[in-house]
Amino acid sequence: MTENGPLSDNDRSCSPVYTSYEAALDKIVQLISPAHGLKGLDVGTGTGNLAGKLQQIGLTMSAIDQSKQMLMLCAAKYADIELKLGNVLAIPFMDSTFDYVVSSFALHHLTEAQRELAWGEMLRVLKPGGVMCLADYMMQDRNEADAFLANLISSKATKLPMMHEQVDLYMTHTHITEWLLSHTRQVKSEPLGNSIYVVYAQK
Repeated sequence: MTENGPLSDNDRSCSPVYTSYEAALDKIVQLISPAHGLKGLDVGTGTGNLAGKLQQIGLTMSAIDQSKQMLMLCAAKYADIELKLGNVLAIPFMDSTFDYVVSSFALHHLTEAQRELAWGEMLRVLKPGGVMCLADYMMQDRNEADAFLANLISSKATKLPMMHEQVDLYMTHTHITEWLLSHTRQVKSEPLGNSIYVVYAQK
């Protein structure tokens, strides 16, 4: 599914969750095709897997997370990444600081109102013409999310897929793409399987 043209991908097959996670990070790196020396921000970096990939191909990376423990683990792996304790709802950087703002699997616990605030914050710290790219669990639309929840309830599953315990909070693909289309110049997206989408937008 794309908003302004298709995105190529050599592997659209559904795969185990971890493989899909790695594929999502690699897809973000591929899509933004960063130029050496430009500045990037990873929002909700965790242990820094995405920020580390982008640093290795030439971006000057900063990263935020609301967990001090996660930042300590990230610092141990990637000493050259600028780390700040911070929340996606109030990103601790000035306006128009970064050429790229990315996030992976950090926003699916937010409410709908919080998500729009988070996307606005990500765009605020992005330079004009800059690129925002994120990967996360999403339903295609609200109807799919409702059907998914009903199926989980009726199945009485004792072990749910990773993160599906809070599927009621999943963002929907239609919500994020419609919001971004009204706030940016270009939006593209692609499903990777296992309810994972990668969404790209240019400010």
